[in-house]
Amino acid sequence: MRHQKIANQAVAQFQQAFDSVAGFQPRGSAIDTVLEFLHTIAQRVESETTEGATFQDGGVPNLATAVNQGAIGHPTEDYQQLEGMMAISLQWDLDPNRAARLLAEADG
Repeated sequence: MRHQKIANQAVAQFQQAFDSVAGFQPRGSAIDTVLEFLHTIAQRVESETTEGATFQDGGVPNLATAVNQGAIGHPTEDYQQLEGMMAISLQWDLDPNRAARLLAEADG
């Protein structure tokens, strides 16, 4: 029961943060990309928690494991994507136009 309460609190915090970012103005490609990434991550976490072992049997490490591996020096695709979104987000806070250019360079 305690774990579910903590999980529910985390979901509420995520939704509040997501809604806050969605309200940023002006909203350009950098913010839209970050929101899309966050939405994808939320869906993945939901799948991992509801599907449990069935999801893990696909050979894909769960998100927490993948991020942990990256944090201890074994970069994973998930970790690198998260790191990239954090960099774009931080850059957007300093210079939204530069963030959009960096994002375009990464896509190109």
